[in-house]
Amino acid sequence: MKHRLRGLQDSTLDSFEKCRSDSLSVSKSFSINVPYDVASRDDVVSVETFISRYPENHCLIYFSCVGFNQNDTQALFVTERGLCHSGVQEHILMKKGPSGTWQLQDVSVDWIQ
Repeated sequence: MKHRLRGLQDSTLDSFEKCRSDSLSVSKSFSINVPYDVASRDDVVSVETFISRYPENHCLIYFSCVGFNQNDTQALFVTERGLCHSGVQEHILMKKGPSGTWQLQDVSVDWIQ
């Protein structure tokens, strides 16, 4: 992955790989202007299971954990969209700017069959 994301630091990648092995859960607490549900792992074991439990949803969006470098100025995470006519996986590298706001540093996009 280092060759695909310019400036990715070893400590950021190490943190990301470590957090991916941890079990995490998400609650329905996002403040966004569109309706959404939070699916469990059991809800997405298969396309059939997902569709039977969420018949009105046409897309599944996955967010990974976030890995940070040692001084918390770089962050790496993955988003993935599936069941949306085609699948896309994005590795997103962010950096903290001088004012303390997060800015996009680089993105690597893969199409998923």
